[in-house]
Amino acid sequence: MNGAFINGTTGVMYTPAGQEHQIRLSNVQPGQSFDLDTQAIPLTQFRFHCEVVPAASGSTISQSLSMSGPLAFFFSPMAGDRIAASFEALLKGLSDKGESLEVDEVAKPAPAAHDHG
Repeated sequence: MNGAFINGTTGVMYTPAGQEHQIRLSNVQPGQSFDLDTQAIPLTQFRFHCEVVPAASGSTISQSLSMSGPLAFFFSPMAGDRIAASFEALLKGLSDKGESLEVDEVAKPAPAAHDHG
């Protein structure tokens, strides 16, 4: 991730097949939910909606995938479930990062590193 876990933060997603996709966070609700937007297939926008619900042993994560764009009508029924399942590890990692931050830290940039020596 290229910054704090807030709306508009970008990053790169690496797939098990060795591909990389630019991603952007949107609709971030600290400690509750976020969307991850990307374009993994030409002419098709993907939005992964991820919700984090507190549980006794940590949290439970749920996700959904929506597609839009000129080719979404084709790819959604053909590959939607398979694609959503393939990004489970990425979304888990993002939710862990979001959960690990205090609410006040979510909107603050990281402090600059200083050389003490």
